[in-house]
Amino acid sequence: MLLEKLCVPLRSGLLRPCRAFSQPPHLALHLLLSAHTPDLRSLRRHHGLLVAAGHSANPFFAAKLISLYAVFRRPDAALRVFAAAVPSNPRDTFLWNSAIKSHFSGGDFRLALSLYGQMLSSGAPPNEFTVPMAVSAAAELLDLDTGSCIHGSATKFGLLPGNSVGVGSSLVYMYSKCGEVAEGFRVFDEMTMRDVVAWTALIVGCVRNGQSELALATLKEMHQVADHGDERLNSRTVEAGVQACRSLVALREGKCLHGFILKAGMEDFDSLKSSLLSMYSKCECLNEAVLVFQALADRDVISWTAMVMVHMRKGHIIEGLELLRKMQDSGVETDGVLCSCILISFGDIGSVCGGKGFHGIILRRNYELSPSVVNALISMYCKFEMLHLARKVFNIMGQLDAESWNSMIFGCGKMGLDIECLDLFREMLFRGFDSDLNSLVTVTSSCSRLMALFLGRSVHCHTIKVALDRDISICNTLVGMYGQCGRLHLARRIFQQTSKDVITWNALIAAYARLGYSNAALSLFYQMLLGDVRPNSTTLITMLSVCSHVAAINLGKWIHDYVKQTTLEDDVSLSTALVDMYAKCGQLGVSREVFNSMPERDIVSWNVMISGYGIHGYAREAIDVFGEMEKMGVRPNDATFLAILSACSHSGMVTEGKELFDKMKIYSISPTLKHYACMVDLLGRSGHLSEAEAMVLKMPVKPDGGIWGALLGACKIHDDVAMGERVARKALESEPENDGYYILMSNIYSRAGRWKEVETPSHRPISAVHAAEPAKNPVKAKESPLVATRPGKWAVDSWTSKTALQLPEYPDKEELESVLRTIESFPPIVFAGEARHLEERLADAAVGKAFLLQGGDCAESFKEFNANNIRDTFRVLLQMGAVLMFGGQMPVVRVGRMAGQFAKPRSEPFEEKNGVKLPSYRGDNINGDAFEEKSRMPDPQRMIRAYCQSAATLNLLRAFATGGYAAMQRVTQWNLDFTEHSEQGDRYKELAHRVDEALGFMVAAGLTVDHPIMTTTDFWTSHECLLLPYEQALTREDSTSGLCYDCSAHFLWVGERTRQLDGAHVEFLRGVANPLGIKVSDKMDPAELVKLIEILNPQNKPGRITVIARMGAANMRVKLPHLIRAVRRAGQIVTWVSDPMHGNTIKAPCGLKTRPFDSILAEVRAFFDVHEQEGSHPGGVHLEMTGQNVTECIGGSRTVTFDDLGSRYHTHCDPRLNASQSLELAFIVAERLRKGRIASRPLKLQNQPSTLPSLGL
Repeated sequence: MLLEKLCVPLRSGLLRPCRAFSQPPHLALHLLLSAHTPDLRSLRRHHGLLVAAGHSANPFFAAKLISLYAVFRRPDAALRVFAAAVPSNPRDTFLWNSAIKSHFSGGDFRLALSLYGQMLSSGAPPNEFTVPMAVSAAAELLDLDTGSCIHGSATKFGLLPGNSVGVGSSLVYMYSKCGEVAEGFRVFDEMTMRDVVAWTALIVGCVRNGQSELALATLKEMHQVADHGDERLNSRTVEAGVQACRSLVALREGKCLHGFILKAGMEDFDSLKSSLLSMYSKCECLNEAVLVFQALADRDVISWTAMVMVHMRKGHIIEGLELLRKMQDSGVETDGVLCSCILISFGDIGSVCGGKGFHGIILRRNYELSPSVVNALISMYCKFEMLHLARKVFNIMGQLDAESWNSMIFGCGKMGLDIECLDLFREMLFRGFDSDLNSLVTVTSSCSRLMALFLGRSVHCHTIKVALDRDISICNTLVGMYGQCGRLHLARRIFQQTSKDVITWNALIAAYARLGYSNAALSLFYQMLLGDVRPNSTTLITMLSVCSHVAAINLGKWIHDYVKQTTLEDDVSLSTALVDMYAKCGQLGVSREVFNSMPERDIVSWNVMISGYGIHGYAREAIDVFGEMEKMGVRPNDATFLAILSACSHSGMVTEGKELFDKMKIYSISPTLKHYACMVDLLGRSGHLSEAEAMVLKMPVKPDGGIWGALLGACKIHDDVAMGERVARKALESEPENDGYYILMSNIYSRAGRWKEVETPSHRPISAVHAAEPAKNPVKAKESPLVATRPGKWAVDSWTSKTALQLPEYPDKEELESVLRTIESFPPIVFAGEARHLEERLADAAVGKAFLLQGGDCAESFKEFNANNIRDTFRVLLQMGAVLMFGGQMPVVRVGRMAGQFAKPRSEPFEEKNGVKLPSYRGDNINGDAFEEKSRMPDPQRMIRAYCQSAATLNLLRAFATGGYAAMQRVTQWNLDFTEHSEQGDRYKELAHRVDEALGFMVAAGLTVDHPIMTTTDFWTSHECLLLPYEQALTREDSTSGLCYDCSAHFLWVGERTRQLDGAHVEFLRGVANPLGIKVSDKMDPAELVKLIEILNPQNKPGRITVIARMGAANMRVKLPHLIRAVRRAGQIVTWVSDPMHGNTIKAPCGLKTRPFDSILAEVRAFFDVHEQEGSHPGGVHLEMTGQNVTECIGGSRTVTFDDLGSRYHTHCDPRLNASQSLELAFIVAERLRKGRIASRPLKLQNQPSTLPSLGL
């Protein structure tokens, strides 16, 4: 060797070193180390010569030695060379790079990173070769923190991604591989020059992190910009693209890449062929997969697995198993992955025989039962819903891992075995196994179905512990769980904290809808649409149920149009929901059209159509649909018979009902309590009481309260006291705490004139209260611990000793006193006799003999005071009254929110704008609405102006009411230009025609149209009792009775903010004799209401108290029954009225307050439903409305949209119904009154003569 020849003369002393050779022969050493080194032994000999020559510490030679030892995979020797050289050259970057590279190439990434750290500590600066190796080592270890630190140190040394392709590409690779794809893109964007390595790293990172769509988009961009070799796609880039297509099952894009592979001449790469085969297998493209497979020269187990799987997925089980045999014949061993894939495929295609058979093959051929195979067996049997076999595999297999437990939990959850699912989850955690995403979703869903809030919260805590609480699928399930358990605030909190997809929106919308919060569900749906989230069929089905609940027909029609424009029209469940929505909203014709247009119908579709006809009283049509269903070969279920029997019950079709009930035996369906309840109701209402009782006594199951209650109701209808007593005893045995039975029995006694039994019933508890007519049987108020202590002596000013809320602070007390003295000298606006007459009419409303219509402006103003506005509101109230009177066949008590409705309660005493703080606007009788100090200062003189306007308004109203303007024939002939070409306009004209016919009959009977009863009407005024100094100044003692009346209005009410039991407003009102109203929301406690009524009406005088409920449809159904029952138990007589306005205020996107008309209707319907359920009387409605054609409330048949609000938005306070919406609401209320009237009267037997119906005018 050259170096040996040079060193021999030196060692032998034949040559003495001269000046020319005083330095080492670098060139010779360099040539030696650069030459091909044949083996490790020669390298060691060369290393020894360098040591002997004293050059082992030379950084150049040391770096060469380190690199050569790395080639021979001797990192220990390389490290010794480095350790010997580095003390003399601590800052030699080249030497450090060689050491780092040797360990990086050898796969010792941790030591490579350690050396990089020591390099920085030694002061050696890294260069553009050092950083890529260190960053790549961190990437291989998935050590994001260390990689980020290296990124920072590189930046410190000026090694920026924009200056070095190698640095940038390695950083992109590191961030992408560590899951930080977004950071990888950020670095990539900083690179001024990019190579194929950077592009490929980015695309591979996207695929690995489940962002395959982004991977394909990046690949497309790379292909478009690649204009030279450094950025042109290579085989690894294309392979990543094919893998993305496989993940997305994107066959079209996959075929495009296949074409590119052929065009670019890459078809010889087996890795590409394998990826293509896997992609075609996943996309179930059998022919293409076969072609690629045949072109493969080296077929490994992965390739065979892909081919077997594509045959299995296509259902070619025999061919798949034959391929499995060929694979074994070719010498490729079957592994657990292939067996697992085959088992999973059997589960996916639902081949029970194939799955069991392959399980047998695994056992017979002694294939390895690895954990993956065991897990696949468990998963397969769970998909077959053969939990006993899954459990058997689970119990007998010793090699169980976390996936085994999670698969078992998933199977139990899928089959609805929620308790077993939770038990397994608890045991899995106890044994130390980790839960996965699927098991957490499953157990959360189980908690939801069980409504197990405590366990659900525990699972939620566990998701936080394992850092999965931000996963969107977990969040979606948690939202649903908390919603199902009634914890909407927790559901909403999670909803707001997570990224949202359509399932997230669906979960919260469904939660609100399920709990009856229809307004909130509607609002969420609108927010979802504004957020560009596309609703799916689940969303639309939920929203259609909300539309059905609140009669939101316009939204329902929009959903129908949306369905027609999408591919969802063939969805059976969605079409069924449309049928149901239209039916429940009264559009039976459209409902039937949708039903007929359905290409496919299931049993639910038929049931919904039958039920739709039944609830509207069209039993004959319901029976026809039932017959059509039988002809189509659709087998009815128990729900079908329940719907058809209910239809017969509503229409009194006894014979048909019996036949259908007997037909249940033909279909082997056993009647449930609900079926028997329908039959008992049908027989009882039709007068077949003995037959109904006999059916109850022969029932194979024990009758519940619903059965006895239906029969007791029939006894009331047909005045059968003896049977009523028998049935009542049975009913009370079943439900002794149900006050409804006592009420029904009390009504039976009162209708029979047996007042002694009503007053002293021996069979009921002291808490029970009867519902007899007050005039014949006044109810005494009972003393109880809930009744408030009797207040002291009342005086007109005794309220001043109490705490007064919502009163303004007048700056000039003397002026205030002067104004009040002036008002005290004014004549009264209303008279005591008028108030007493109103009280009598309200007493009728309390027992269902009249109906209160109370309506008008939210707050009157000085600016808009004119005769036309008063006339328009009066006119619409009269028209609404005509509709209600004719539909409900009962007198209508008209009370206006006018002639004094100025003051408004405020949430805050002050208002701040742009840093300026002024008193809040409290109404024109207190201060002005302009945001100026002078305007907002309370001014006593405004009370005088309010008095004058109130007196003038009432004077005009009296003229309208008694001067012929309110004549019945005029009411029906008024021009309704605002309802032209609208449904309510046509209905009103039809009503006018019917009234004209009735008037003609009355004239023929001798009652002329000039008679006072035909030309005049009673009309009363009302307002909230708020400004107590003004109310006191207008309080007068009635000379005929000696009682004090507040003569500012006929009817006064106390609001939510001022009804404190010991407050000033309650103190003032308890002493005036006017009829009073109490506004109650969902916050009202039943016991507090009883106390308040006791204070305001200690004598329990009928007509004195009207309870005005304002709480939203959902709360109305939940809260109102408790208030009714509490008042009933206390023996208090009140008139129940619905205020559907205040609980339904929302803010439109434009910022204006509005009220959805559908929500208002929903609350009215809920009000009537609750009273029907409780056996009490819906006494009236309380509306904020105007006679003008404003656009303040959205919806109605002449739809007002959010975009329309600004065109005629005139209100100073709250949004009001316009004339068209008010009249539409009147028709709907009239229809409920009509139904209630029909339901309350007994059905006529066929042999009874018909009588002329009452005109009810």
